[in-house]
Amino acid sequence: GVRPYEQINNFDVTLATNEQVSDNWDNNFRGIFRANTVLDQLNANANAVEDETTRNRMEGEAKFLRAFFYFDLVRYYGRVPLMDRVYTPEETLDLGRSPVADVYDLILSDLQDAITLLPATYPGSQEGKATSWSAKAMLGLVYLTRSGPTYGIEGPGLDSGEYTEALAQFNDIINNGPFGFVDDY
Repeated sequence: GVRPYEQINNFDVTLATNEQVSDNWDNNFRGIFRANTVLDQLNANANAVEDETTRNRMEGEAKFLRAFFYFDLVRYYGRVPLMDRVYTPEETLDLGRSPVADVYDLILSDLQDAITLLPATYPGSQEGKATSWSAKAMLGLVYLTRSGPTYGIEGPGLDSGEYTEALAQFNDIINNGPFGFVDDY
């Protein structure tokens, strides 16, 4: 039988209908919609969360996830529609693909906000949630990806030369983070 990835490997003209491609697109934009919904509700209802720490964490997690989804999209598709709030179905009809640099600007802004809003650690029962350290790691990866060559296409590389910015993020994680290697594994 024909496997879904064979269409990708062969650059098939029906690639847009390939289930792996369409699922990736749909799932990432579904995540962006949900993150935007949380952010819109937090901004519209100032008293929705009484505890400021919880509110900051929720905003940081939503921005971290939105950056994560957009970073995935920009690496696969280059220019994508940029949605930084909840859009009505009618509004999305006129929404075109944004330049890659604009998508990266939103990703960087979201990650920098997430670094300041998210806690450094969680108690054992909540391990696995996004932390300020995970936002720093993703920010470093974004800097590395943006720094890559453009290859003459509107893809993930912008040839921005931000290698020192990436190194600063990674060194901060290594030198100041609560991480280390296991002695015996």
